[in-house]
Amino acid sequence: MQTLKRSLAAALVVLSATAASAQPKAPDFNGQWELNVAKSDFGPMAQQAPTKATMTVTQSATSIKLAQAVSTPMGDQNQTQELALDGQDHTMPGMDGQPATSSAKVDGEAVVVNTKMTREGADITMTSRWTLSPDGKTLTVARDITTPMGPLAMKLVYDKK
Repeated sequence: MQTLKRSLAAALVVLSATAASAQPKAPDFNGQWELNVAKSDFGPMAQQAPTKATMTVTQSATSIKLAQAVSTPMGDQNQTQELALDGQDHTMPGMDGQPATSSAKVDGEAVVVNTKMTREGADITMTSRWTLSPDGKTLTVARDITTPMGPLAMKLVYDKK
């Protein structure tokens, strides 16, 4: 009986270690990034597109912290966010200061962020897929947005500073 308990305990340790090591590792987004407006595609939002945007990313194994400064024809905005890479919903202020619920997780060579919010009575969902170029110098955020007026897609391209 004692041998069986030790074998089961050892098996659990091995399974736990295997599960922990099998968790995907996020690409390294650490650093300062500047939006490349010319390479980005703002879709139907082109008239309200940023004229300039910078983002500082501080990443750990469990989260991504963002500090963003965005200039648009409608004014300047600053925002900080922390995205836990646990796939769970977390509520935080959006760029407009109103609440948004986001979840983030590693998906292969990307990080996927799903965001839900309600603005002026309309439900909006966004799926943002963050990927790095092979040399690590270009960050692309492919964003699919669903609104009551229909879907739209954007591609934000950032260059590492």
